[in-house]
Amino acid sequence: MKSTGHSMPTRRTIIKGAGAMAAGLAAPAFLRVRSAYAAYPDRPVKIVVANTPGGPSDLVARMISAALQQST
Repeated sequence: MKSTGHSMPTRRTIIKGAGAMAAGLAAPAFLRVRSAYAAYPDRPVKIVVANTPGGPSDLVARMISAALQQST
């Protein structure tokens, strides 16, 4: 049989990976992110349209921003 160079992960690497994943999933519960609890939006929201003014994407962005302003 020809070796492909890929080896099976060891038990240690699996446990490290599982620990890192568990820490990543549990971190938001322990680290209370203050900005997540702030009233939305707590500052002006900027919409950037990369196309020319008056184009279809600009008109859609203007309609969306007008709807967002009315909803607050």
